[in-house]
Amino acid sequence: MKKMRKLAALASAAILGISAVPYNVLAADSYAEAEKSALDNALETFRAIYGKSLETSKKAYEGQGVDFSLKLEDGAKSLLSTFLPVDLSWLDSIGINGDVTLEASRLGEDLTLKVNDKDICSAQLYMDMSTMDIYMSIPELIDGYIKVNANSAAQEEAEAAEDAADDLGISVTDDLPVDTENLTEYMDAMMKFQESMPEADTISNMIDKYLSIAVDHAAEAESGSETLSVDTVSVDCTTMEGTISGENLIPALTDIVEALKDDEDFKSLFESAAILAPDADYTYDDFQSSLDEVLDALQSEDMSTEDITQSLTSKIWIDSDDNVVGHELSYADEEGSHPFFLYQTPTDGDNVGYRLHAGLDDSSIDIVGSGQVTDGTLNGYYELSVDSQPILGVTVSDYDTESLKTEGLVHGSYDLSIFQGDMDDSTYETVSAFGIKLTLDGMNFALDLSMSGTPLATLSAQVHDADPVTFVDPSEMDPIYDVDNDEDGDAFASSMSLDTILQNLTDAGMPADFFDTLVNGSSDTTDADTDTMDDTFEDDTVADDAEVDDTAE
Repeated sequence: MKKMRKLAALASAAILGISAVPYNVLAADSYAEAEKSALDNALETFRAIYGKSLETSKKAYEGQGVDFSLKLEDGAKSLLSTFLPVDLSWLDSIGINGDVTLEASRLGEDLTLKVNDKDICSAQLYMDMSTMDIYMSIPELIDGYIKVNANSAAQEEAEAAEDAADDLGISVTDDLPVDTENLTEYMDAMMKFQESMPEADTISNMIDKYLSIAVDHAAEAESGSETLSVDTVSVDCTTMEGTISGENLIPALTDIVEALKDDEDFKSLFESAAILAPDADYTYDDFQSSLDEVLDALQSEDMSTEDITQSLTSKIWIDSDDNVVGHELSYADEEGSHPFFLYQTPTDGDNVGYRLHAGLDDSSIDIVGSGQVTDGTLNGYYELSVDSQPILGVTVSDYDTESLKTEGLVHGSYDLSIFQGDMDDSTYETVSAFGIKLTLDGMNFALDLSMSGTPLATLSAQVHDADPVTFVDPSEMDPIYDVDNDEDGDAFASSMSLDTILQNLTDAGMPADFFDTLVNGSSDTTDADTDTMDDTFEDDTVADDAEVDDTAE
C-alpha cells in the first residue's frame, strides 16, 4: 500500500520526466559557469511550462470546453456482456461534451450526452456557491429546473452511510456537508490571485538570482574525469563539483537575505499570495522584520561556522561536446554522503540513456532506461522503481523532445506494463493481462485499455476554447422542482417524460427491449407490446407507494 501511494503521487511526473536530452553549456571553464548555464536551460523549460499553466488556468475561469469519449471495442462488449443480461454489440461509444465557466460565486456548465456520436440529451447546470444550491435543466426530460442543495445531499449520504454502518456494526466518521461560510470569498480571492500572478519571466528571474548567489559562494573542487554509464549508453565526461559548507554557508545566506529585503518581485509575489488569506496576521512588514532578525543572527559574533558539520554538494557531468549530461545533489554529515537527487542523460550518437533518482535511505523513486532520438523524436524503454522495487515498465513512442521547452506541453505515447512486485502469481496473471497506453497530445489525451493484446476501450479527452456559459438567474427559472420538497418531487415525477431520450437512443442504435432486458433479466417485448422506460418507472413508483402505505398501516 505504501508503494502504491508513492506511485500514485509520483508516477505521472516520473513518466513525463522521460524526456530530457542533454543541453549545451558553452564550454564552461568552471563549476559556477557550468551550473549557471545548466540553470538557464532548466529555467527555459520552466518558463514554457509555467506560462502554459497560467494561460490554461485563466481560460478555465473565462470559459473552456472538454469533450470526453469512451469508445468500446468488440472485446469490451463481449466482456461486459458476460456480466450483464443484455447485448451491447450496438454500443460503440459514449461521450459527454461540456463547456464550463467559473466565477467567484457561481459555476455554470453546458453538457451534452452522446451515444454512438448522436446527441441524446443536454443539460444546463448552475451552482450558487454561496448557498450550495444546484439547478439543472434537462429539456429532453422535463420543462423547468431541478434544484438540489449540495449540503442536504451530503448530509443524507452521511446519515445513510451511518445507518448502513450501524447495521454492520461498524463505526464510521460522518461525512460533513460542505462548509460554505467563506466559499464565495475564497473563490473571489482565488480569481484575484490568478489575476495578480507574476509572469513566467519574473518567477524564473527570482529563481536564477537566488540560486546564482548560492553557486557563487560554493567552494569548487578540482575537475575530474569519469565514464558515465546508464543502461546501454556510456560516455566519457569531465566532472565538476561545488560545495556549500559551514565556512561559506553564512556568507551565502547573508547575501540571500539582503537580496530578499530589496526584492520588489518577491514583494509582489508575497502580496499576491496574501490575497488567499486576507485575514492572516503575518504581513509583508512582519516578513521584513523576520529578515532583519535572521540578518542580525547571521552577523552576530555568536554565529560560528565550527558548529555547522553538514554540507551540500552539487556535481555535474559534462561530455566531450560540452553538454551537461548529469547532475547530482547530495548532503554530507558525520555518517557520510547522502545523494538525494540524481539526473543523468548520457548521449552517444542517437542513443540517449536516462536515469532519475530522488529520495533518501529506504524511500526513493528511480527511473532507468534508454532510447533513440531521431529528428527530435524519442523512442525507448524505461523502468520505474519505488524503494528499489520495479513497479512499471514504460515504452515511450514518438515523444517530441522539444515541445515541453517550446510549448510547455507534452506530445508522446507511453505503453505501461506492470511488474509482479509483491503480488501473488494468480493476481499478477490477471493484472498483467491488461495493457495500458497513454497518449498525450498537448492538452488532449487518450487512454487505451487492452487485454492479452485485444483492444477493449479508449477513453479520450479533447480540450478546446469555449464561449462563456450563459447564466440564468434563479428568479427567472420556472418551474423549479426542489428535490427536498415532497410536493415538488411528486410534480417532477408526474411531469417528466423519457420519450425524447428513448427515441434518441433508439435512433443511436439501441434495441427497443434494451432497458426491459437490463431491468428484468429477460425480454418478452414484441413489436405490438413494447415496455417503455416510462412504464418501468411507473411500475416502480406504484410499488414504492404501496410499500409506504403498508408501512404506515
